[in-house]
Amino acid sequence: MGRGRLPNAITLGRILLSPVFIFFFILGGNYYFAAFLVGLLFEFTDFLDGALARRSNQVTGFGKIFDPLADSISRFTVFLCLLWKGYADVFPVALIFYRDALVATVRTFAAYENVIVASRWSGKLKAVLQCAGITAVLFLILLHRFDLRAPDPSAGYVTAARWIVWVVAVTTALSGIDYIRANWPVIKRFAEK
Repeated sequence: MGRGRLPNAITLGRILLSPVFIFFFILGGNYYFAAFLVGLLFEFTDFLDGALARRSNQVTGFGKIFDPLADSISRFTVFLCLLWKGYADVFPVALIFYRDALVATVRTFAAYENVIVASRWSGKLKAVLQCAGITAVLFLILLHRFDLRAPDPSAGYVTAARWIVWVVAVTTALSGIDYIRANWPVIKRFAEK
């Protein structure tokens, strides 16, 4: 990794933590709190690696490629677990996956054309809402787990979690459309080859 070793190590750590989140989430029960902490760690390290790289002028090619990959892997890990436990529906989770796959493909096109793809305000909004949404849903799961009055899986906690995931998914999809629209010349140029 060379230059930018610490930010890049933090980015890789986020990827390696993803199976840890799955492990705790599958165990369930009191381990939901550990999963919640790992989810918070995902978001904290996402902020930390970028801040460290910019502050120390250690923005690297590795970081530019692996940071969005680590974001996608860690967040999609959470959404898959929410889907598995019934706290999310299939369609919004699919929307999130499709958006990330499309944006990754556009980045590949741009790299092939030697074009630097600038970040979009919609992408930043998407990241903030995904962070807030994931944190809120994991907190709702903790509340649901320890609320003895709501043992029923159809309780309000589940409904609220599903609505939050829908809001996140729609915002994520719209940011993908904005990203593709902004980079349409690159896509068109690549398609004509």
